[in-house]
Amino acid sequence: MKSNQTLLLVFLLIFIGCSDQSIVESNEATPSDIAIMSGSSQTHGSTAKLLASGSVVEVPAGSVDALADAIASAGSGGVVLLKSGEHHESGTVEVNHTVSIVGESGATLYVDTQPTTQAGKINPGLYVRNASYVLIRGLEILPKGDTGGTAVYTENAPYALLEQNTIRDHEFGIVIQQGDRTKIRANTIVGSSGWLTGDLPVVDGIDIINGDFVEISDNTVSNTVFGIFATDRKGLLTDNETYGNFIGVILCNIPNEIIEPGGSVIGSEQSGTKWIVRTNHSHDNFDIGFLVVDGANENLLVNNRGGNNGRYDIELAGDTERFGFFTPTSFKNKVNAGFVTDITVKDCGLDSEVNGGIPIDTSSDPCS
Repeated sequence: MKSNQTLLLVFLLIFIGCSDQSIVESNEATPSDIAIMSGSSQTHGSTAKLLASGSVVEVPAGSVDALADAIASAGSGGVVLLKSGEHHESGTVEVNHTVSIVGESGATLYVDTQPTTQAGKINPGLYVRNASYVLIRGLEILPKGDTGGTAVYTENAPYALLEQNTIRDHEFGIVIQQGDRTKIRANTIVGSSGWLTGDLPVVDGIDIINGDFVEISDNTVSNTVFGIFATDRKGLLTDNETYGNFIGVILCNIPNEIIEPGGSVIGSEQSGTKWIVRTNHSHDNFDIGFLVVDGANENLLVNNRGGNNGRYDIELAGDTERFGFFTPTSFKNKVNAGFVTDITVKDCGLDSEVNGGIPIDTSSDPCS
């Protein structure tokens, strides 16, 4: 383990966990499932095409609390263009209808949201609520102070597309609740360092609370507790890079400890099930590159790369109390190392299938 790992484990034991799930389905992801996840049913259009649509509201550089009015003026199906430069918002901006929010190169959005010392409380900058096909593209999202709350939170917002954004110094980067077929593409997320100092209980990059057929692709996530947290079913997680996190990628279940902006307490409906996790690179994390745990099942991990992770590149966890309470075994997961011959794999799950890689000897390094 690296030098800070003991301290980080303490944080996790106190604040983080995964709860029991019993939902099991028999069929595996089919080619038609993969086509749905790849985005064939959703088209937002290029930025140039959007700006030529005739319904564009421009927000000039130096704006203060102008975004909500611009969203309202653009109307359903409209486009809001943040011009290159700084834009400042004094609190949460709600997005409640279909709209495209795009930034010119150099558009920086500062939002005054505060992190919380209460694990799991959502204090969003951009709050997409009860609206489908929302696009957020090309923004740099920064906090007003040292650390922000949640940069982007979507609730009951299917078919959202969040891409090519840069998010820095937030408690949570992107959080999805009831967001079927959401696509999170080519974002750069650098978390707040508060989890390393003990000022914050948890810092996450991308969290999927609930959402089927979610695609997470080509993102770079660093400096968090959990880089990418995948739950629910039949998602696609491909070509992402995670490093400098406690755990790079976790397929698990988010417990009923998330507090929405309205005060409701929510959690995942089921642990990560039937995800396709392929050609990602999770390296130089404090603990594990890819962790499959707490009843996560029937997932396929193929052609992923690791390297210099604190313990293992991939772990299929069995029954464990590593988070301070019991979580049940992962089961029926498959790992195919493919062309990555040097990836380490610890298999403690039930009915796992592992092909290739470097197996961890569980007789000398027992499952726990």
